[in-house]
Amino acid sequence: MATKWTTEEQQAVADEGVRLWSAGKASSLMKAFDLAQSVIPKARRRTISTTSKVPWFVSALRVPKKAPDQPQSAKPQQIATESSLSEKNASEGESASRRRVVWSEAEQKLICTNAARLLHDLQANGPRDAMEKAQLVVLPPERQRHIASMTTLAGWYPDGLKHASAALRRELDKAAQAKARDEAAAAAAAAQPVAEVQALPAVVTPTTSAVASIFGDWTHIREHLVQEIASLVAEGIHRGLASVQLAAPQDTTPARHTPFVVDPHPKIRPPSVLVAGLKDATASQIKAEFGSKLDLRFITPDKSKDQLRQMTEQAETTIAVTDFLSHSHTDIIKARSKHHVECSGGMTSLRQHLANIAGLQLNGSSAHAG
Repeated sequence: MATKWTTEEQQAVADEGVRLWSAGKASSLMKAFDLAQSVIPKARRRTISTTSKVPWFVSALRVPKKAPDQPQSAKPQQIATESSLSEKNASEGESASRRRVVWSEAEQKLICTNAARLLHDLQANGPRDAMEKAQLVVLPPERQRHIASMTTLAGWYPDGLKHASAALRRELDKAAQAKARDEAAAAAAAAQPVAEVQALPAVVTPTTSAVASIFGDWTHIREHLVQEIASLVAEGIHRGLASVQLAAPQDTTPARHTPFVVDPHPKIRPPSVLVAGLKDATASQIKAEFGSKLDLRFITPDKSKDQLRQMTEQAETTIAVTDFLSHSHTDIIKARSKHHVECSGGMTSLRQHLANIAGLQLNGSSAHAG
């Protein structure tokens, strides 16, 4: 049974055929068609006996320039004669070719970069959704495309998205390191002792008055007066303190020595565990069973993602009950938690994970803290 191609697969093969034919890398239409199929998976490729079975492909090749080995006297109508196409089908093929949008490498890079940002910010549900949203942001309407099948993007989108995501992570790590350095520098500057501010000597305008000529520089006189006044004040304070000490009754009782007592049984804080995905009724049952051994916290699936991020970062271990969580919730837990466990299989599996963390025995088996 012959393979029936989608519109997007026909477009991808036609675009590759135009490129090969224009570059002179195919000696015939049949050869160009065979080579152009490299852009789709092997399972989707076709074998034809004549190019008349693919009129849309031949029509697409009528638009670009002649290949270098094509005779200069050849007319575009000769291709239609070779493939036995009617003038009506050729006209329709030209119109469809003009409507095609082939993204340049720069446009592909813009789409990959924006798609990586959308996925990192959890604003897209997957690579396809990220690509569709990205082209709406970075491309004008006349350059946007409807993607019926992701196989048409297999030659560049997966690798491009991977490289863009890696570059985004490096950029965010670099920004975080710079912020940490700035905060450390600010903290170090705040810890430095405040330098003593020395008063600048007042600028005294020279005067020819009789007082200035007798007593000299007024600046020196002022400093001398300030020092004398400070000495008098200090002496008065010292005498006052001495009189108070003489009048106060003397306490001859020796000071009691209070030994430093070390608590022989320090209180150990239980591990903090966040359980994400349980309903309130089930959470109460779990807390009654393990609350004495673990610092349990719970968040239901209907809470906001911002609250999930905050609680995940504060817990030592996060258990994701995947049966009741979406992929976006589990992605947040993987990215934000110090240590996470994915739990599926109901309450029995959850109890086993909690018992392992608390070091309890469950169903007759010994558990160890994890």
